Amino acid sequence: MENFKRFGTGICFILVPIILIFGFAAHPNLSDLKPPGSNVDNWVNEFHGNAMWQVAHVSVMWATLPITVIFLAWMRMLKDKAPVLSFVAGVLGIIGCFALAADKGALALVPTAFDTLPEEQFRQMLPGLQAMLELKGYLWMVQLYALIFVGFVLMGIALVRTKATPRWQGIAVVLGALLLFNPDIDLISMIASVVLGIGMIPMGVAIFKSGITGR
Repeated sequence: MENFKRFGTGICFILVPIILIFGFAAHPNLSDLKPPGSNVDNWVNEFHGNAMWQVAHVSVMWATLPITVIFLAWMRMLKDKAPVLSFVAGVLGIIGCFALAADKGALALVPTAFDTLPEEQFRQMLPGLQAMLELKGYLWMVQLYALIFVGFVLMGIALVRTKATPRWQGIAVVLGALLLFNPDIDLISMIASVVLGIGMIPMGVAIFKSGITGR
């Protein structure tokens, strides 16, 4: 059972950066460095009839599960060397995962339902889509997904300080997470995901191998 847990944990470290890269790369006009703002027409042009966008964003929603596994794995890894920092980082990161799941549920799953409507009916939904895009009501809570990035930064610092992993891996996690703090520019976020992958995938490979060999 322990070997199976390590095997599964290693897969999570490998899978998450790949899903994030896919999620950001699926955006059209990836080279556009302007913040998207709250223009509902721009948002509709991204997802309306774009199956790749929809699959990518739903994949990111499900990625919250392996991200939670990653935070729990780091908390176990660092519980003796950095108990307070790893606990705070893990709690913040897991709260962020709940918020990200809510964000993608509202702003990815719901649009896929609207996308099935005839064009005339779809256009009648634009005021509702505008309200969603502006995070009206309690939708503002989905912005707490940024706590994932805070958790990554704190965990990366803990990894560097404790030398629980090679120093460059922890630095890559910190740099990747810091790059994710941007005004929703997809190209920068995709680059950030690649940097995260540079740090996290080797961790996953090491854990994955230990799950296979039992060491």
